[in-house]
Amino acid sequence: MRGAQAIRIGLALMAVSALGCGGGSSSPTEPAQRDSLTLVSVQPAQGAQLRIGDTVEVLARMRYSFVNPGGGKIGVIAYPLPLGVPIFTDPFQFVLEGQQGEATLLLDIYLADPDEPLRPGIIQASFALFPQGQRVSTASVDIRYEVVP
Repeated sequence: MRGAQAIRIGLALMAVSALGCGGGSSSPTEPAQRDSLTLVSVQPAQGAQLRIGDTVEVLARMRYSFVNPGGGKIGVIAYPLPLGVPIFTDPFQFVLEGQQGEATLLLDIYLADPDEPLRPGIIQASFALFPQGQRVSTASVDIRYEVVP
């Protein structure tokens, strides 16, 4: 069981470093163009109470735009705040086609883990935008929920 915990902690550290938004440079006379990710809607709604032990289905609608063509992906990591061991999600990434568009993301968040019992409090699901071929996100959206017994 400790091996699984070590893997999850390693993944959390990699994810936190990857979620750091990269910025592009531009000249002072030209506005910077940036990739963007916007939350259009989410169910359950942000701030909703979720029960420890449940599997929660999250349906999120996102609008995305890449500066460069080629698409990319959205990666998802969920964790207790302020920073805890990641909570399993399925899937944990979504492929995006085209330079811009809207994507409907359907994922499960598993709030039951015998190795890392979840405590009441706030969890955050971070959706990070990764342009094709990049390992650092360029935009992100966070959704928070309250977990209760």
